[in-house]
Amino acid sequence: MCRRYLILSSRVVRPGHPYRLSVNVLDNRQPVVVRAALFRDSVRLSGVQRECAENSMNLLEIPVSVN
Repeated sequence: MCRRYLILSSRVVRPGHPYRLSVNVLDNRQPVVVRAALFRDSVRLSGVQRECAENSMNLLEIPVSVN
């Protein structure tokens, strides 16, 4: 089975503003759990997990602290 997806995101992370990712699952009949996280120096700062359906745009927002 070939799973295809498209993930778009910004290169810039701004303190105090959520980091947004656009996720499109292209070829999968069942929903897929997508996990995304932000790391700094191998330390996980924040993350999010969401179930994404096929052929729909899913917006994930990772909270970013001010520090």
